Amino acid sequence: MMLQEIGFYFFVLLCALLVAIPAFAVARYIIRRFWPMQEHGNRITMLAATVATPFLCVAGLYLILGIYLYYPHRDFNSDRWAAEKMQRYEMIENLQDSQRLLGLSEKEVVTLLGAPDQHIGQYWEYYLGMKPKLFPIDGDALSLELSDGKVVRYFIHET
Repeated sequence: MMLQEIGFYFFVLLCALLVAIPAFAVARYIIRRFWPMQEHGNRITMLAATVATPFLCVAGLYLILGIYLYYPHRDFNSDRWAAEKMQRYEMIENLQDSQRLLGLSEKEVVTLLGAPDQHIGQYWEYYLGMKPKLFPIDGDALSLELSDGKVVRYFIHET
């Protein structure tokens, strides 16, 4: 086995123990409190803690990831779009869902979104900021494809 694999399994075991010990204590308290005359209380407690530990680990992981990766989804607002360049990703879903961009002229796009951050040929690009991710490397950008002075397509990509 490689050293990294041993380290990973040691970390998983440590996390499981950190969950199993409180699970055992809570199960023991509940059994002693509500079932005081049980003669096999420790066996039942151990079984309950063993069954509950994997579920609690997965639930805790989902909770931690949900909190870490959460960001607010805001309605599109031109003033906020211009003022908060690093949080534009919060408004992009609302802008996409409304399909406001398709068919707009260059002047209308500039009125709605401001001047593009980058202009490459028929593509205009607006920086959206760094959306919360597990491993953020690059920020996202909104690219507009223009043809005959009108928006024909738009897409989001990493820069």
